[in-house]
Amino acid sequence: MAQPARPVPQKQPPPEVAEAPTTRLAWILGWVVSPLLFFGGIFLGGVYVGANHPEGWIASVVLWFTGLFG
Repeated sequence: MAQPARPVPQKQPPPEVAEAPTTRLAWILGWVVSPLLFFGGIFLGGVYVGANHPEGWIASVVLWFTGLFG
């Protein structure tokens, strides 16, 4: 009868790699700067389109949608 295969031991990463703390700069870039750039770009793009193309369909839809709540 064949014996069951032995499990292959998994190599553990070094402790300094496995539990490397996140730096403050990485946290600020990931949680503050990136969302500000993303949502700020969307907002400024909307301001640009609304200011330069007020008769466009995007501005008309935004005005219609905001008019529902006003």
